[in-house]
Amino acid sequence: MALSRILIVEDTPFPRAILQRQLMQMGYEVIAVADGTEAWEVMQNEPINFVITDWLMPRMSGIELCRRIRREGFSRYVYIILLTAKGDKNDLIAGLEAGADDFMVKPCNPLELKVKVLAGERVLKYEKTLVDQNRKLELAHQQISEQFATTANNLKLAAKFQKALLPMESATIDQMKFESMFVPCEVVAGDFFNFFKINEEKTAFFLLDVAGHGIPAAMLSFTLSHVISPLPFPPDAQHLGHTGYGFLDFTHPTHLASRLNQIFEVRSDGQQYFTMVYGVIDLAMEQVLFTQAGHPPIIYLPYEGEPCTIGEGGFPMGIFPNTDFDIYSFDFRPGDRLYLYSDGVTGCFDPDGQSYSTERFMDLLAHHRRGSLREGLVKLKQALIEWRGSDQFEDDLSVLAVERLPDPSQDRNHLAVDLSELD
Repeated sequence: MALSRILIVEDTPFPRAILQRQLMQMGYEVIAVADGTEAWEVMQNEPINFVITDWLMPRMSGIELCRRIRREGFSRYVYIILLTAKGDKNDLIAGLEAGADDFMVKPCNPLELKVKVLAGERVLKYEKTLVDQNRKLELAHQQISEQFATTANNLKLAAKFQKALLPMESATIDQMKFESMFVPCEVVAGDFFNFFKINEEKTAFFLLDVAGHGIPAAMLSFTLSHVISPLPFPPDAQHLGHTGYGFLDFTHPTHLASRLNQIFEVRSDGQQYFTMVYGVIDLAMEQVLFTQAGHPPIIYLPYEGEPCTIGEGGFPMGIFPNTDFDIYSFDFRPGDRLYLYSDGVTGCFDPDGQSYSTERFMDLLAHHRRGSLREGLVKLKQALIEWRGSDQFEDDLSVLAVERLPDPSQDRNHLAVDLSELD
C-alpha cells in the first residue's frame, strides 16, 4: 500500500491545524482527530498505515493507541510517530515498548517533520515490497504443493498400474510353481518380470532391470512389459509377439534378445539401457534354455545338490548393435528350483557398505530349500531388511522363483523330505 494519507491525533486544535497544514503542503491527504478513541474508530474503517499521535490526550492516550494498533494485528503495517513534550529516556523506552516507531518533540520543526515522514514512508515501502514478495512466495509454494500432490497421485496411479502389469505373486502353470517378490525403492520401479505359457510343452519366463530409478526407468519398463508380451494372438501363433517393430520369437531366447537389442538400440542414446534374463522351460525335454543380457546369473537349486549360478553376464540391451547373446541350458527335473533376481538383491548394502552378495543369497536359499517358495522369499525380504538396517532400499528388489513340481503320474516318494535333513 502506497502512502497517501496520514492520520494525525492531537487534542489541541491549533497544533493540530499547524501539523495538518504542514503535511498537506508535503502532498499528503490528512485525516485529523482529537483523541485516541476517534483515531481508533478511523483505524477500524480506513486503510491507514501512517499515524502521528500526541502522547497525552483525554479518553485514550497515544501510548494506549499504539498498544491497540499492535494488538489488533492489522494485515498492513502501521508506522507510528509519537509526539511528546518529554525527552526522558525512560519515556522513550516506554513509547517503543508500546509500539511506536519514532518520536518527535513538540512543537514540530517542519524540516524534522519532513525527514521523519520520509523515513517512515521508506519503511512502509520496504514493508510492502516484503509483503508482496511473501505473497508471491506463498502463491508459488501453494502451486508447487498442488503440483506435488498431483504428481504424487499420478505416481500412485502409475504404481498401481505397474503392479497390475506384473503377474500374480503365486501362480502355477502345468508342473511349474511361480512365486515372486517386488519391492520398488521409489514409488515406481525399473524392474519387471513375467511368465507365460507358449504352448503345451513350453513356458517362458523373464526378468529385466532398466538402468536408473524412478519415472524414467519405469517408463521404459512399461514399454518393455508390452513389447515382451505374447497376447493377444491366435492359437496357432502364440509363439510370436507382434510389437509394431516386427515379430518376436518367444520360443528361442537368443533370437528374442537380438531382436529386442535391435529395437531399443536405435532408440537409445546409450544412457538408458536394460539388462535381462529370458528363458524357456521345455517340459518334454526337462530342460531350461535361457539367454543373459548383462544381468546377474540364474541361481539353480537342484532338489538333490547345492545351489549354483549359471550364466556369465553378456552385454546389456540398447547399447551395442549386433550383439551376440549366448545360450545356456540345464536340466530341470521335479523338485528343482531356479531364481531370477535384480542386482538390487545381491547389491544391497549394509550400513558399513558391504553388499549382501550372491553367496549369502544362495546360502539362504539352500537353508530354506525344504520350505515353500513363498516362505523362502519372505525369509529373503526379512534378511535384506535386517542386513540393510531399514526397509528403505537404494535399488529396486525383484525376484522370480520357479519350482518344477512332481508329475502327478510319478511316484512322489522320491520327493519326500528326509527328516534327518531338517535337524
